[in-house]
Amino acid sequence: MRQKRTQNMVIIAIFTALLLLEIFIPNLGNIHLFPGLPAITTIPLTVAVFANLQSYQFSFWFGALWGLLSLLMAYLAPGDLVTVILFQNPLIAVLPRALAGLSAGIIAKKSGYIYQFLSGALASLMNTGLVILLASVFYQNNSTLLNHLKAGPSASLFIILISSLALNGILELIFSAVLTPLLVTPLKQILIKKK
Repeated sequence: MRQKRTQNMVIIAIFTALLLLEIFIPNLGNIHLFPGLPAITTIPLTVAVFANLQSYQFSFWFGALWGLLSLLMAYLAPGDLVTVILFQNPLIAVLPRALAGLSAGIIAKKSGYIYQFLSGALASLMNTGLVILLASVFYQNNSTLLNHLKAGPSASLFIILISSLALNGILELIFSAVLTPLLVTPLKQILIKKK
């Protein structure tokens, strides 16, 4: 029991350190490919791998930590105007990421390659989808954001965000879904041998 608790603490510490590196080192966790648009994030992969190694409750809090760090970075070092407008809202910064951790953790309770694949895909999809949905709800009539995205005042923010983030979301989903089982399988084997 004590060894398992120590092992869990070490996993949490390592993944928290990894998350901090991804958040604070430019182009490690958030890769800016297109000027003016939000970065492509690799962090859902980290969340999905963590979710496969820990319980869904820990995964929820790990996702929430990611959201709080995103909120902090939106104030300290925003990469673009869209990031400033969207991620300085605590609900948009934290809720999608916390739910990405929770949903990946729930799927990861089942064992198998397909569930690992799905947990990676769901972490990415939940993050991107909820950010788009919440941003559309909160900022539908925000002229600054619509002007920055080169849209008229009558344009639908939901459609604009879907079209501008579609490439990001697809790349993130493929990246997380494919790599999650490739990382989780050997990590679980190592953790089983350590018992």
